[in-house]
Amino acid sequence: MPLNFLNATRTLGARQRKWYRDIPHQAFSSIPPATTSPICPSQMEKHTRPPAPFPPVQRLSPRRPDWSPWHNMADSIERDLHEGGLRAWGFVIYRCTYQSNTAWIEFMRRLLANTKDTLEGSCGLDLLDNLALTVIEDSGCLDGATTAVIRQHFQQWVATAEQEEPDTPSPRVQLSQRYRYCLQITQDVLDSVLIDEEKGGIVRHIRRDWEEYDPYDHGERIEDEEEAIEGCTLENVGWMKVPFDGVMVYPWYYLRGGGWATEYRRPPEIAFSYC
Repeated sequence: MPLNFLNATRTLGARQRKWYRDIPHQAFSSIPPATTSPICPSQMEKHTRPPAPFPPVQRLSPRRPDWSPWHNMADSIERDLHEGGLRAWGFVIYRCTYQSNTAWIEFMRRLLANTKDTLEGSCGLDLLDNLALTVIEDSGCLDGATTAVIRQHFQQWVATAEQEEPDTPSPRVQLSQRYRYCLQITQDVLDSVLIDEEKGGIVRHIRRDWEEYDPYDHGERIEDEEEAIEGCTLENVGWMKVPFDGVMVYPWYYLRGGGWATEYRRPPEIAFSYC
């Protein structure tokens, strides 16, 4: 089947962005790393039509009149976008494994299918028009990258990606879950989704503004020293494992506002295991 690319390349600092459609049939390619940036540039790919404007939120949900609109996840996503003056939703995806393009394409196909199934449960398939599945990939810089590297790159991406929402003030854009969290797909994550289906796949969910903090107060340690994860022994390491099932929808719903404080689970514990 011929690939159906929508090429619209533009420069974002030292980074290139290429937008295209039709997830199940896309090939993924990396761009040559640049030598002028401390972090290599990445190729950002968007697998969706340009986001459509959102209508005003109705008092009664047209999706599920038998549900409270505050408990319907699709209604919640729509409300977030409308109140924030935003068009796009969906977590940015960092590809950190390049062993098999075929496996990656299958992962993306399952991700879109999974997101559709989750939205369908809330009668929210209309939200697919505003779903931006953005993939950042660069085999030279991101293959096997740590969460710290991904976080640094994501911070840089957010600083320029606000062009996605030109009509919205910067502070409001950065409060959106899309610009506060990203997903990291390692080889272990890929295997958990494609091979260990019975156990259920697990994805890494990274917080953009996390910083290492001092566990001592007036010389007294106020939290236990944990087993090191990527060299960090703090209780809060700035990322967590979340189920692949509903990964675009459930974290978006539960991490609104200050949701991280209540939903955070230190790896290897899995967050949102009740969903």
